[in-house]
Amino acid sequence: MKHYYLSILLLFAGLIANAQSGMATGKNTDSKIREVYGNQTETMIMNDKDRKQLLADMLQTRAILVNQAESSSEKFPKISSVPLFNKYNPELERDTTGPAFNPDTFNVLKYKIPLTANRTLVYRIDGTNYLLVVNPQIVAKS
Repeated sequence: MKHYYLSILLLFAGLIANAQSGMATGKNTDSKIREVYGNQTETMIMNDKDRKQLLADMLQTRAILVNQAESSSEKFPKISSVPLFNKYNPELERDTTGPAFNPDTFNVLKYKIPLTANRTLVYRIDGTNYLLVVNPQIVAKS
């Protein structure tokens, strides 16, 4: 049990040490949203301040790419196992993985990852040393 807690502690220490900042800046947040929502972007997102903020928060703050080599005992699901969120853009394609993976263009919104999960979710980007860490949404108490 002691080794289990030590392993978890070391994993998160490594994640924090290797973490990149959020995956999007204000400049490319809108383009990543448009990529996923297509011609429904204005109606569904841009005209809904709360929904746009939820998506921007996911892109800029909650979703973090961490450079962490894969261990033999790793149990994180691969991003390829997560279905695409292509309801509004049926031509949406998965991000490139493997050696051609580009963390600057990765779009977490393409995947059916729960936006309001109450726990940290971690996925391995196939064929890379990257983990996608999605932190839980922080809801302000009123």
